[in-house]
Amino acid sequence: MKSGMRKTSIASSKKKKTPVRDFLLKPVFAPKGMPVLDEKEMDLFCLLLKSGLTFPDALSLSFQSHAEIEKRLEQGIPFSQIVRSQKERNMKQLGVLMEIFDLSLALEFHEQLRKARKTLHGTLLKKSGYPLFLMAFASGLVCFFADSILPSLLGEGGSSYLSLLNLLKLVSLLFWIAVFIGVVAVGWMITFPQAASRISPLLFSIPLLKTFSSMECAVVFECVQKASLSTRQASRLIQESGCFPFAQILWQSWIREIEAGKSLEACIRRERRLEDRFIRFFEIGLETSRMEEMMQAYQQGRLLLFEKQLSQFSRYLLYAAYGFVGILAISVYQIMLEPLSMLEGI
Repeated sequence: MKSGMRKTSIASSKKKKTPVRDFLLKPVFAPKGMPVLDEKEMDLFCLLLKSGLTFPDALSLSFQSHAEIEKRLEQGIPFSQIVRSQKERNMKQLGVLMEIFDLSLALEFHEQLRKARKTLHGTLLKKSGYPLFLMAFASGLVCFFADSILPSLLGEGGSSYLSLLNLLKLVSLLFWIAVFIGVVAVGWMITFPQAASRISPLLFSIPLLKTFSSMECAVVFECVQKASLSTRQASRLIQESGCFPFAQILWQSWIREIEAGKSLEACIRRERRLEDRFIRFFEIGLETSRMEEMMQAYQQGRLLLFEKQLSQFSRYLLYAAYGFVGILAISVYQIMLEPLSMLEGI
């Protein structure tokens, strides 16, 4: 890795604030007096700049509030500060990048980071959305029949027919409790990264979170290496952009170790909250001085493996949902045949 990644001087942290206070003090809208920018307008602005238009022309053709923006620029307010003051996370990230890089490079890195994050999240939703929906439908169907339909059909003394359905209800309940805990844990980590860092070893024992943290670190290190950023600049990018919640938690612990005299490379090699595969790619990048290529290779290979794992999980979830519905259908069929068997016995 280039020498920029070996710089270990980190400025002492400012006065600490509680995570709850930080969350409550976060701006919901752009600060008073700042023009509001739309993400689609920013996309058009970036496209026009790449097409060769000058900054003033692209500004006037892209934003409805271009007059307000020009007024703030004349007052000496940097355009990056206006972008960073917006409430959207992507806009905040772009504002931070514009403060670190020149405009063209900031736009390039912003598009790269957004594309990588969109690919990872899109893969997760694409592979798990339908199986989770089907599992929810099957669970609801089992609960509805077990609580409303079958008791009225069986009357008293038919509880033996409901034992299997009650077992299915318990299994589905445990499954959704686990899903709920996972969603709450991820939301807690994203909203309160400082507080979540205290329990991160437990949370990062979940393979999915370890995968996401490793992918985020790979994207960040690729951009850091490409731009030859120092450790201080990389830390600012991660901490202030707010777009890499899992990498942010890891980076906070690395900063404390760096301030204690350790190197960033040593911190990553000892990190158990990252995948062993990522650490191996990182070490090869250091040995060969091709960190950018190694991080790209890790992302491509890990995304393929991630899709396979999600496909396997989706199949298991579909099998479970089909099994629930099948057992329910067989149970209802047996109950409907019960009067006929009673008649045959007479």
